[in-house]
Amino acid sequence: MEKKNVRTCVYAFILVVTIVLNLSQQASARPNIDEMANMAEALRYLEKLDKYYSQIARPRFGRSISDTRPGKRDPLLTLVN
Repeated sequence: MEKKNVRTCVYAFILVVTIVLNLSQQASARPNIDEMANMAEALRYLEKLDKYYSQIARPRFGRSISDTRPGKRDPLLTLVN
């Protein structure tokens, strides 16, 4: 009977130590000021990239990619036929 009490106390102690260590690690897992500054700088860089590529990726109206006029023939089709 006494062995069960000792074993229960040991398990309870291990459980308490594990919980305390886990909580202390979570408290120190917050980013420091330097990491937050780097993250803000990275977000600004991504915003600039987004602005740049959104301007480039816009379609240009009034300009078609392929010329589909009826009188114009595709030079590759003329080689095949």
